[in-house]
Amino acid sequence: MTKNKKLLLLRALAFLLVLGLAVYGIQRFFGIDSRISWEHERGFLREERDSLDAVYIGGSDVHAFWQPCFGWNEQGIAVWNYSTDSLPMSAVKYMLIEARKTQKDAVILISLSTFKADSAVCVVADVHWAADYMPLSLNKIRLVNAASDSAGMTGLDKLEFFFPIIRFHTRWDSLGKWAFGFSDTDYKASMDTVSFRTGIMDISEAFLVTDERMSVPEDVCAVMNELLDYCDAEQLQVLFVKPPQLDMAEEQGRMNALEDMVTERGYPCLDLMEHVDETGISLETDFYNEPHTNVHGSLKYSRVLAEYLVEQYGFSDKRGAKGWESWDEATASYLDSLAGVTLPFERDGSPRDYSLPAPVLAEPTGGDRSLTLSWEGSEGADGYEIYRLDPNGIWRRIAETEAEARSFTDSGGKPDTVCTYTVVPYRALAEGRAFGNFDVKGVSGKTGGAA
Repeated sequence: MTKNKKLLLLRALAFLLVLGLAVYGIQRFFGIDSRISWEHERGFLREERDSLDAVYIGGSDVHAFWQPCFGWNEQGIAVWNYSTDSLPMSAVKYMLIEARKTQKDAVILISLSTFKADSAVCVVADVHWAADYMPLSLNKIRLVNAASDSAGMTGLDKLEFFFPIIRFHTRWDSLGKWAFGFSDTDYKASMDTVSFRTGIMDISEAFLVTDERMSVPEDVCAVMNELLDYCDAEQLQVLFVKPPQLDMAEEQGRMNALEDMVTERGYPCLDLMEHVDETGISLETDFYNEPHTNVHGSLKYSRVLAEYLVEQYGFSDKRGAKGWESWDEATASYLDSLAGVTLPFERDGSPRDYSLPAPVLAEPTGGDRSLTLSWEGSEGADGYEIYRLDPNGIWRRIAETEAEARSFTDSGGKPDTVCTYTVVPYRALAEGRAFGNFDVKGVSGKTGGAA
């Protein structure tokens, strides 16, 4: 080969290399858009090797119910949400394998809700959410093969999960710093979406719990057994978790049968569906849609699960310890960000007494510079704390009353000003107080006019 031909060949190879790198670099902008999945998978890679107590694998119920910063705030444990939107059940095993590459000794939590469908079949978007943000490896190839087969995609069609540009998905209207590898916040994969922070849905009338067992489809059984076989071979500590959700009777029946399957194989299952009352979660106010808790429900769920994990696995409290500064900082920042949608005692780990019902609030009334708030009492309360949403959007305690009180007048305000209040019952303890339920939305009134 002449010198000129060699030079042309080298130039061609260099061009192809640069072109390949450019295509690989820009293809992320044509994938399925999921900031949550990006933060949970990419953020996971930034954690120190063998630093996590546990890894919690599943779909969107995982990152709606469990917040790593809440777990850290309650018990000082590091438990990461390694979850993606609508995680295909066929991908769970490979998510587990990926997690163990850097967190080999972590306890594994798996949401049983991931397997409640009437078939292992998933859709193309679900495969993207699981695969788009996972580093290229043999394990990713196996995940794509398993999940895309269940989505009915075979052969060259699978290439779009490695190069999403092939299908030209668009997300130009939602691009942010995160799509370029940066994030505005570091909340250790804790949720901060608007719906999670402010959404409220009453699911109490439709919520049901059944102990019936229904047949599990063969393809779902096959996926579960393959996962359990892997856990057996690797001798893993695995806890299956059943979160409280609004499910149809058929879905619950399948989950009950799956619970029997995993416990018969020697793996524990924490059933928080059946014991939802013990979590303190309110079916009237603690969900933002049917399967997902809002911030108030998530705080309660995370508290119960964190306490359970410490009791069962002996995780140590690492708050304030050297080497864990990033968790302390992320948690402080996250809790500060929730000051406008949660009350102080929700965030500081104060005791709760969910037997105290939320006082029923009336619309505030008053004059030019004052508002009078009244309420129906909470049986068993030793007193009440009154909170007002300040102009900066932060709930602050402004007063407290005796148990017999049924009203409070907020004086010294400005004319024509809207004020929002809520009232919290408490039970006195030997040290401190246990806070009951309250109206999470509060009620508003306007000085100098009608509510």
